[in-house]
Amino acid sequence: LLLGDIGGIGSAPTTGSGPPLPGTALSGRMTLARSGPVRAALERAAAHAAALVALGAEREAASRGTMKDPDSSAYTFAYFVDVAGREIDKARRHGRRFALATLTIETPGIESAADSVQLAEHVLAAVRDTDVLARVDDREFYLLLPETGGIGAHACRRRVMRHFRQAAPQAQLSIGVSTYPHDGGDLSGLMRVARHRADASRDSVVSRLDLASSSLTDVLERLLGYVIEGTSHGVSPEQPRVLTLPRADIVRLAAGAVNEARRSGSAWAVTTDRPGMNLSSAVRVALGVPSEEARLDCADASLVTEASDIEAFSLITEHGAYSLLGRLRDDVVHGVHTADPLFSDFLVDRLTDLVDTRLWSL
Repeated sequence: LLLGDIGGIGSAPTTGSGPPLPGTALSGRMTLARSGPVRAALERAAAHAAALVALGAEREAASRGTMKDPDSSAYTFAYFVDVAGREIDKARRHGRRFALATLTIETPGIESAADSVQLAEHVLAAVRDTDVLARVDDREFYLLLPETGGIGAHACRRRVMRHFRQAAPQAQLSIGVSTYPHDGGDLSGLMRVARHRADASRDSVVSRLDLASSSLTDVLERLLGYVIEGTSHGVSPEQPRVLTLPRADIVRLAAGAVNEARRSGSAWAVTTDRPGMNLSSAVRVALGVPSEEARLDCADASLVTEASDIEAFSLITEHGAYSLLGRLRDDVVHGVHTADPLFSDFLVDRLTDLVDTRLWSL
């Protein structure tokens, strides 16, 4: 097209079959003289453009290579740090939230890179397409959850744990989550909190006592024995502690925990339900109007013989979890309470099995 346009420059129009107008011969010679150099220049430009396209393709391929882990569908740690930095900047500018999680595979049988790749695929199957999973080594992964607060991070943790129980029951997984800005304002601080919580989950009584096969009443007896015998020294809020209070005080304690959670953001609760003064009515009042930010699920265990005297309360919030489990005798509740997120999950799952109703459908 360029050659055609240039070739027409200066050429004189003709009228019918008459002779060319003055200047036509000169114009024709100018066109012929220009066509050779112009063609060569265009060929050089085309060759240069092709070289630039090839270089861009190589750079794009190299960039993809640094973004993706060579053995799995996860990203590299370097790319994770880059994306997390951009997410922090965006959150600061626009007042948004996001969450981080560390995942460590504790299963002794994970020996090969192929096993690690398979576990990475299990994690990816349980998270959203917008979440960024990075593989640090064969046993450790980092997960970035954009536009996610504390409740969403807890929900993600539950989904991953549930998926692993179904798809890889032999795998033991430690997960710790942290959220911006509740748990820190920079990447290193958020990662420290997430690692600490992952370490705490590794020491959870759910894992230490292998509670999965125990009934709810057996769980309570084993936890009381665990604490009273001095096995639990209460060095952290994740360790269970004995709780003995009148039922009225237990109700006020649960309502206070919900009020505190609502001041910091969202709160989702599960309680047992029974006639008269009970946990569910107090928590319902403290939560206010039900919404995505304030949810309550109730489990009526009063008709279940093995749990007719059980009082249970589990709460997840923007900044943590809390749960209590006790037995009501002579209007006094004797039991344990803890800030262990795994025990909160466990308690909700056992109540779900007990009343055959899905609670905390996350």
